[in-house]
Amino acid sequence: MKNVKLTFALVVIGMVLVAVFAYLMVSHQKPMAASTNYEIVKTWPLQRELEEISGITWLTDNTIACIQDENGLIYIYDLEQGKVVERINFAGDGDYEAIAVMDDDAFVMRSDGRLFKVARFRESEQKTTTYFQTNFTPNDDMESLALNATGDMLLTIPKQTNNTEDAKGIYEIDPETKQTSSDPIIEIKINDSLFNKNEQRAVRTRFSPSDMAVHPQTGDFYLMEGVHPKLVVLDQKGLVKDIIFLDSKNFAQPEGIAISPTGRIYIANEGNAGIATIHEVIIKL
Repeated sequence: MKNVKLTFALVVIGMVLVAVFAYLMVSHQKPMAASTNYEIVKTWPLQRELEEISGITWLTDNTIACIQDENGLIYIYDLEQGKVVERINFAGDGDYEAIAVMDDDAFVMRSDGRLFKVARFRESEQKTTTYFQTNFTPNDDMESLALNATGDMLLTIPKQTNNTEDAKGIYEIDPETKQTSSDPIIEIKINDSLFNKNEQRAVRTRFSPSDMAVHPQTGDFYLMEGVHPKLVVLDQKGLVKDIIFLDSKNFAQPEGIAISPTGRIYIANEGNAGIATIHEVIIKL
């Protein structure tokens, strides 16, 4: 019996040592140095109710629609006034992660792949909310949603799953038929020349998109990551144009991205033990 107890104790000690070693290895990894081809031109500190901001999209007249990952509310944020000017209730509490607006309707992605449609969400009468389940599951941890370049389809990319060992994919969702494309319409090629060996590994094992947007002037895809703050910019064919590493001081946890019709880029950052913000940035590709 003593030998059994001793063996068990040694096994437990070994497991603890392995865990400690793994933690030390990860915690001592140097973060990627911030890129130099972006500039913050303006910052909006957000109210406490948006501390958990998880997604944004451009509306009009210097207003942005925001959601946060706890309450079923759409917040209308006025950039000129620097505050929330309207709150729209569309559902109960839940892990809501991304928002897009098509014509008069708002679409909100929940992390488990359920997509909510809030019809005529800016009108004064009572809002009508419907929903349907996309092809994604809680294992995919969905955090992104955007309109395509023509504005008639929704786009998303899973945060936690890869299509293959060598690619991650952007999928199309038809809001009319409620169908999700079975294959990705765009693939991020990990063997693209802009990825060095270390970054190939990072994108394959750590690239976890927290939101996306399509540039209205160029059609480029802007993929945001919050865990390891960066933007991956793809052209219309899915080829990588640039990987922009963001500084962790100003972008502790970027969770949302929106681009205005004139090309102004906004990045929303969760509070993460600080004040949540929206930064307007200029990016030089």
